[in-house]
This record gives sequence, structure tokens and C-alpha cells, in this order.
Amino acid sequence: MNSHETSDQVAFFDTMYAGAKRAQAQAGHSDHRYSVAGHPVCLRIAGKGFAEKLPTALSHLSMAPGEKPTLTIHAWDDVSTRTFLPKLLSRYLSFVQMHCFDYLGPRNEMVDFHGERIRALMHLDPVIISLFDPVRSIALYWTHDVDRIPIWDWGTPLRIILNEWAKLHQLFLVHCGAVGIAEGGVMFAGKSGSGKSTSALACLGDGALKYAGDDYSLLSVTPQPYVHSLYSSAKLKGASDFEHFSHLLPLVANRDHMDEQKALIFLNDAYREKIISGFPLRAILVPKISGKPGSTIEASSPIAALKALAPSTLLQLPGVGKETMASLSALVRQVPTYTLNAGTELRGISQSVEALLKNLCGID
Repeated sequence: MNSHETSDQVAFFDTMYAGAKRAQAQAGHSDHRYSVAGHPVCLRIAGKGFAEKLPTALSHLSMAPGEKPTLTIHAWDDVSTRTFLPKLLSRYLSFVQMHCFDYLGPRNEMVDFHGERIRALMHLDPVIISLFDPVRSIALYWTHDVDRIPIWDWGTPLRIILNEWAKLHQLFLVHCGAVGIAEGGVMFAGKSGSGKSTSALACLGDGALKYAGDDYSLLSVTPQPYVHSLYSSAKLKGASDFEHFSHLLPLVANRDHMDEQKALIFLNDAYREKIISGFPLRAILVPKISGKPGSTIEASSPIAALKALAPSTLLQLPGVGKETMASLSALVRQVPTYTLNAGTELRGISQSVEALLKNLCGID
């Protein structure tokens, strides 16, 4: 990359940053502090639009102000702040939207400005801009109107930015569910509909297991595999899943749209004591819905774990590729893989997982 490309990337970022500062000056801002994988992160929200949506799934990671943040995310929208981006920038974004096949890469990278110095990605319909400056540890998250963002996105917010930041700290985002205890836990791997959410939520009962997530978690591979909780949300397919989880129905954020959307559930307020910030990873479980009452666990192979983890992780997250694949390959070689034959009796799922973990952790 030559110096002109670098300066262009920084200039684009700084112009967007000027829009964030304009919104903060006009509408005021609120700071939300989190401990993400042990690193302090600040989310600065201008106006009220994002303030009512972004923090909920991250609330279990809240911390008091103190250490200097390793990442500051500036989030704002035009409608609630009653501001607009600088005109030249606004017109450029409209142009890119109209000519997206020419100006966006295969993973929605903004080809004019995405590179080593600045990460720049543009989600379409609605337009959402995610920028990350790894040198200054600043990220920008903008949309015109918060109300146009689909509700299910609030269950796993800011994942593109957090994934780019995580790479600087030898972490990576994985599409998986995760439950465990302080001594160790498991991750559930598989494509959507494989039983990850059912298995993770089944462990919210009276047993010792605690919940770390059902959709995405942060992982580190060295010095030993470790799972870090990122979101305290959960998703279920719809009304049929609530035959087993009727107790979670009052927590659904989109009850009026369950016939057309996955149900989004925020767990932190009702299950605060059952949510864990992280644990050493002891095993990878690949759920398989058995249709039988009881649940069993049987040994499987590293390649089965990689097949369950890699496709959805690589396809759903822009900006991941060889590095993430290498990390996943290293991960499945370090911890054992099992098939979880998930039965219809939910308590049996949690009991089977808890028994496996006690054995792996050497707990009587």
C-alpha cells in the first residue's frame, strides 16, 4: 500500500469521525463501559436512537469507568440526533449504494478505503457503515435511521467492528453456542437450525451450568483455548420452539413478529446469575437432534468440529479468512470433539453436558 492510499483511508475515516462529533455536540452522548474478554471497551452513543438498542445484548459485560479503553466505538444516526453527514460524504455513500457491484467487495468491503490502515465495510438495506482504525483504537458505527435496522441485529450488535478489534488481541469471533462452569465449558457448533440454541438454552435450568452465548462467542487459542462471552441474547425459531421454552416467552423482544422472524430473547435481567463471562474450553459438541427422549454424547473427530464451525463462521463475518481458518484448525486439534445426540427432554441435555464436563475437568 502506498502513502497516498493510506492517507486517503485516514481522510475518509476522519470525515466520518467529524460526523460523529457533530452528532455528539448536537444531541449529547452517553458512554457505556464494558469488559470484553478482559479488555476495557467504551461505547459512546450520540442521541437516543442507538441508546435504546445497542447496549442491551452487551449489558452483562458492563463495568465501571476506570482503565483507558482499548477500543472506543462512536455510534450515531441522523434521525435521532437531527444531524447529517458532511455533504460530500453523504453523496459518496449514496453513489456507492447505487453502484454497489463496482464499489463493494465480496464481503461488503468499501474497495476505495478498506485496507490495512482502515477497515471500512458497508451493509446495504439499510446502509450501515462500520469503520475501524487499529492504530488509534477508534471505531465508527453509523446509519441514517435506527428504526430501519432489523430487530434481530440487536441480538449481536457491532460484531463486524468487534471482530476486527479482536484480531489485535489474538482473539477471534466464532459462530457457536457456549455453556460451562468456572473450571471449563463446551461450545456447540453447527449451522443454523442444528440445535445450538436449544442445547445452550436447555442448560439455563437448575444445574451448575452457566450460559455464555448461543450465536457468537470470542475465542482465544493460546496459551490454551478459552471462551469469552460476548452477547447475553438468544434466538429461537418461533412459536414451535416455545413448546419447550414457554418460560422464556415473556423475555421475547419481538413477540408481535414471531410468525415471520426468529424470536429474540435478552437474558441478562432475568438470568443474571446464570450468565458466565468465560471459561477454559474443554470440548466441542456438535448437536444432532435425535428425536428420542434421552440425550447421549459420543466421541467424534476434529474434522467433524471443523465442518460444523468453519462454514457459518467464515460466511457470516466479513473480514475473516485464512487467519480465522487457521485458528479454527488449531482449535479443533487442541480440544476433543463429541456428537451431542440431543433428546426431546431438555433436562437430559444439560445433565449429559454437565456430566461430560465434570469428567473432563476432574470434578467428582
